Amino acid sequence: MQDARKLLNAQDKKAPSLYLVSLPKGKVPASTPSKRGHATTIDQKLIARHLAAIDRILRSVPSPGVGH
Repeated sequence: MQDARKLLNAQDKKAPSLYLVSLPKGKVPASTPSKRGHATTIDQKLIARHLAAIDRILRSVPSPGVGH
C-alpha cells in the first residue's frame, strides 16, 4: 500500500515541472493585436474572401445540354 502511495506522489511531483517546461519562454506577445497586427489580420481575411470568390467563379459547371 505504501509503495502505491509513493508512486502516486512521484507522479504528482512530475506534473508541475512538465507544466513549467511547456510554458513559452521569453517575451510573451500582447493578447490583443497591435495596429500593425490588426491590419495584417484584416488583409488576410480580405485575401481569403477574394480567393473564395475566385474559386466559386472558376468552378466547372456542366453544360445545360447534358443530362435530363
